[in-house]
Amino acid sequence: MQKAKRLIIAKSGLQFITLKVEEVAYFTTSNKIVFAVTAGGKKYLTNYNLAQLEAELDPELFFRINRQHIINVVYVRSFVPYKKGQLLLTLHIPSDTEIIVSQALTPLFKEWIHNL
Repeated sequence: MQKAKRLIIAKSGLQFITLKVEEVAYFTTSNKIVFAVTAGGKKYLTNYNLAQLEAELDPELFFRINRQHIINVVYVRSFVPYKKGQLLLTLHIPSDTEIIVSQALTPLFKEWIHNL
């Protein structure tokens, strides 16, 4: 098994920066562009796609909850049942969109979070 990724290269204006993966609350995609959202609520452009990140991030810390999001368990405050077997997550940081675990991934998410 390959070593889990520890740093994310992100873009801030014209400058490339490194983010420690622990600083990233979640990754989100919009129009095929992936952003890393930090604990401070800052959003940085990345050159990764979610499939790459899912394969390279530590599976004990990160979980892909749907087609648009990979979340860091450290920033999950709570979750409640939502529509059609989904879960609605509340994070320790504000989010501009609802963070929802897809119906298909809900059982895996519950198992993952309970086994940490």
